[in-house]
Amino acid sequence: MKTASVRLPSGRYKTHKVDLTGWNDKGNALLWRKAWADISNAYLERAGSPERIDHRSNAERGIDELPTVHMGVAACQMEKKGIATEK
Repeated sequence: MKTASVRLPSGRYKTHKVDLTGWNDKGNALLWRKAWADISNAYLERAGSPERIDHRSNAERGIDELPTVHMGVAACQMEKKGIATEK
């Protein structure tokens, strides 16, 4: 992000942020995930592993399965102690 200043007709300045990297663009995230899957799969193949990584969502792959919920360290420790958590 870069901040740009614009001079208003009143003589005052107004600033706004300009995105120069595209980090928040969903299209870029999809490209990066595909690139990661391609590179990972090349290494898996080279290592002789039959497993592959797919960057697409379950819905895009036609899998009718809910995604798993990530449970953090604190929640895992609580579960081990027998304390029920929301996840």
